[in-house]
Amino acid sequence: MRRCSRTIICLLQTIIFFSTAVVFAQQIPGDASIYDIKDSADIRGKLWKSTINADIITARSLKSLVLANGWGQWKISTSLTTTHLYTIISPERNGKYADYMQGTWIFKRSLKTGDFEQVKIFLLSSEDTFMRIYPFGERTKADIIIFGAVIYHEVIIPLSFENLAVASMKTIINATNAVIDWNLFAPEHVLYNNAKRLIENIRARLPELAYNDDGAIDTDGSPRWIRTLELQQPPYGLNCSGFLKWITDGMLFPYTGTLLSIREIKERMLDYRGSSFTKPFEELYDPYFGIDWVRALARSAWNVVNNTSQTDPLRHDVDEPTFSLMVNGTNPISGGVQYRLVTQNFQDVGFEIQALVPMLYLLAVREPGNMYFAALSVRSKEPPYLRRFFHVAALIPFFTQEGIFTVAVFESAAETSIQRIVKSRQYDFVKLVRMPITNQFNPPPLKN
Repeated sequence: MRRCSRTIICLLQTIIFFSTAVVFAQQIPGDASIYDIKDSADIRGKLWKSTINADIITARSLKSLVLANGWGQWKISTSLTTTHLYTIISPERNGKYADYMQGTWIFKRSLKTGDFEQVKIFLLSSEDTFMRIYPFGERTKADIIIFGAVIYHEVIIPLSFENLAVASMKTIINATNAVIDWNLFAPEHVLYNNAKRLIENIRARLPELAYNDDGAIDTDGSPRWIRTLELQQPPYGLNCSGFLKWITDGMLFPYTGTLLSIREIKERMLDYRGSSFTKPFEELYDPYFGIDWVRALARSAWNVVNNTSQTDPLRHDVDEPTFSLMVNGTNPISGGVQYRLVTQNFQDVGFEIQALVPMLYLLAVREPGNMYFAALSVRSKEPPYLRRFFHVAALIPFFTQEGIFTVAVFESAAETSIQRIVKSRQYDFVKLVRMPITNQFNPPPLKN
């Protein structure tokens, strides 16, 4: 199936008027590198006996107060549920406090026993990105959660809970840096300048485009139908596949002087995916069209950038294993306690759509020069129950100068958002392939 569904197009037409590069979870601008994070260690030390670790009756009667240290002002407050007491120590930013501001500590105690069960330390100003630390005898255990994904699980820290509760972030980093890659929280926004430039260049050319089922621009610059290679009749347009080819052509044309061939890009890769079960349905359903298409575009792009002639279409797949756990619930104070299992990253399927944002975060930090083409799929609920890659999109992750992780999303001749993809019920799995980001962008015009 080479056509994006009409439901998707209706959604895109609704969203395009107000969408920009949008973050997945709510974030607050102004985050620092983890090595420069605001620290309340001295305040926690002063309040440990009198407030944080006071008897439960005294602790639950605490009224909010504001204290200051060399990092600025901090709000100390409590929150109660029927079973737990939460003590919150949060830094001020731009005259405001938030329970998930970067540098916030939230202690959780049982109302029944008074025992500490955990402390959350927010590593970014995001509701679902934090370090969770539990008492563990004379030591502690820690989990690291990034946008809901458990990146590290049960890391042992050689500090008691009481000592850790008044420790600086520098002390915690030093105690765990042999196990935890803290550079995941120290991105350099200047490394994403090429990504930001490409985003602006694509945006500037979007008004020239229109959507059309099965449409793409061929090597001679003519708008054609992908299925038949026949010339389109006006008004011309691009579908999701043709749009990603347009982006790829825009990056490669300044270096090659030519456009990619539809005939070559749409060639089925029968030797590299599928099974004896799916092969009989290739002609009727074309279940792997989307994944074949993005792999072919990636292969062409990297061959130009690297001046190579590699033929392996799987070479640029994102095959790194996903995390095994994700949180349920993102309330910054009481949410995200329970974990659920996450499916693994399969070669011909990819990984579940809910893991897309944290996966893009990890890729963005580790590979700041890349963008990603996504092939989105769902398994049919009717016989023969095929998984079909029926939609593709361009995803460009980056960090803003204000420290916010952002993903620009382009699909079907429009800019949409990562929320549209992740929250859609039309997909359940996503396969990513790496794409380079070039310094120039000159896509072919869509002539009408």
